[in-house]
Amino acid sequence: MRHRISRRSFAALVCALAAAPGTAAGAVAQDAAAQDTVVRPQEAAAGFSAPGEELVVYLMTVWPGDAVWESFGHNAIWIRDQATGRDVAYNYGIFDFEQENFVRRLIRGDMLYSMEGFNGDALARAYASANRSILMQELNLTPAQRAGLRDYLEWNARPENKEYAYDPFRDNCSTRVRDALDRTLRGQIRAALEGKPTDATFRSEALRLTAHTPAANTGLQLALGRMTDEPLDAWRESFIPMALAEHVRNVKVIGAGGDSVPLVRSEVMMFEATRPPPPDSMPNRLAFYLVTGILIALALFALGRRGVRGGGGAAVGFVIAGGLWCAVVGFFGLLLTGIWAFTGHEYAYSNENLLHVNPLPMAIAILLPFAAAGVGRAIRAATWLATIVAGLSLAGFLLQPLPFFDQPNGNVIALVLPAHLIMAWALSRTAAPAPSTIVDGSEKAWRERAARAAGRYR
Repeated sequence: MRHRISRRSFAALVCALAAAPGTAAGAVAQDAAAQDTVVRPQEAAAGFSAPGEELVVYLMTVWPGDAVWESFGHNAIWIRDQATGRDVAYNYGIFDFEQENFVRRLIRGDMLYSMEGFNGDALARAYASANRSILMQELNLTPAQRAGLRDYLEWNARPENKEYAYDPFRDNCSTRVRDALDRTLRGQIRAALEGKPTDATFRSEALRLTAHTPAANTGLQLALGRMTDEPLDAWRESFIPMALAEHVRNVKVIGAGGDSVPLVRSEVMMFEATRPPPPDSMPNRLAFYLVTGILIALALFALGRRGVRGGGGAAVGFVIAGGLWCAVVGFFGLLLTGIWAFTGHEYAYSNENLLHVNPLPMAIAILLPFAAAGVGRAIRAATWLATIVAGLSLAGFLLQPLPFFDQPNGNVIALVLPAHLIMAWALSRTAAPAPSTIVDGSEKAWRERAARAAGRYR
């Protein structure tokens, strides 16, 4: 992958939102400090009598790394030719920041990824130097299947064939590896994995694997819609490289003699990282989000308990803090709305988070300074909008027990609902007339009525 270092931060956002198992091709060029710690799998003896016997085929699985786009792990098909010494790892996870219309494609949701072959040992050294575990599983293929797989991968790596329309969950680096192996085995992997239930969903896998990066993890919690909550069978769960490595251990295929044999002949951990493995599930962080949401709400309460009008440090502080809160929530609300309405990122569609994070707070942020200046229309408009925002969020929370409102977004609700309620409360105090005004006005009206009555009976 050819890219500029200055774009790495942009890549983090790209791959976090895309939930992308991918790799930086530039990593292949790294010199591995851990070269001596890489263990070569055992190879078959020399002397080959049939085409394909000289080939050894491995499923190479790489565990997550530090970068956001490395959070989902990676895999490749590694083929060693013991006759010629050729050693190629076929990698489907290549994306290029310098690709024409890259940003436009990213926004529209039709990114192009590509496949490329790299020297297997160099690739392994690069991953080992990044402290990423590497599992090598030798596959129990017949000589004809090995030769056919190599020929297919060589064809796929040609410039005219290498690109494909990327889908973060259904067509990524891991599903391409899975499908290439399944093609070679004429559907035997799919037959073994399809319909086999798991506890996973697209959402659960994306969130557990980004749990170590709170910002990206929160962004995914916000962005992923209902489509990511469908239960996955083992076939679809294999969009995660580590899941594919686990599932193929239990697959049996028809061997050269016509009998059933394990697909994985042998396996070895080529390099074992010192970093902890990914969690088995997304950690429960509801308390963290709830405490954060309550602290934001308490700050807004302290500043807004006397209303917005009247000047003073508290009123100015409420306009600044409340405006900043509304601007941030409104910005992400605009982003979620735009993704759903104008892009092909279908995994963000039908997102209940729009009940809690939507564009309306942006208008409140614009109105707050005018409300603080005593402009009556601005006060009334901001109050109504804040009431609607709080009402939508509260409704989204109360409707959670219903079948069509059960998106697992408790963390988002805990973060934003308390502040929405306080904003509505504070602005309603601003809209209401002061108690002294009510008393004075009532007394004046009573005196006028009394004076008219006195004149009438005089």
